[in-house]
Amino acid sequence: MDIKLKRGQSATRALDALRRLVHALQAASRVVDRPYGVTGAQLLVLRQVTAAPGCALGDIARATLADPSTVSVVVRRLVRARLLRRRADPTDARRAVLTLTRRGALVARHAPPAPQETVLAAVRALPAADQRALSRLLERVVTTAGLAAVPPTMFSEPAPRRATRGR
Repeated sequence: MDIKLKRGQSATRALDALRRLVHALQAASRVVDRPYGVTGAQLLVLRQVTAAPGCALGDIARATLADPSTVSVVVRRLVRARLLRRRADPTDARRAVLTLTRRGALVARHAPPAPQETVLAAVRALPAADQRALSRLLERVVTTAGLAAVPPTMFSEPAPRRATRGR
């Protein structure tokens, strides 16, 4: 096996950075999941609702840079767990607003910070040109690795289950 150190150093640094991100997100999700019963992604949504009570799903999607359908899955799980309340907006019945339940507020207040929050802030802090370059390079890696069809769920959140026919 022929190892070219100079070219490999950049690849090693890139993979090490990805490993750090993945490891931190996985470890933090376990820390939050065990005592609080939520994933890191769910905690991120709870914190967004804490910061903007009465916000809509689209507001959370914009704040977290996630697709609304992805956020919808997380919100649905939080509502089912009775950590979040979803109600029709009193001024516009077409719009649903989100508020924390008492239990959801306790989790949001006492859980440790989610790395998703710091990663989100770090990406937002990059200059626009760096954000574009980062997205181009990561998309190229995903495509080259044959992972383009993998759904872009929120960090540490399982993919939504597909409906099965005949059930």
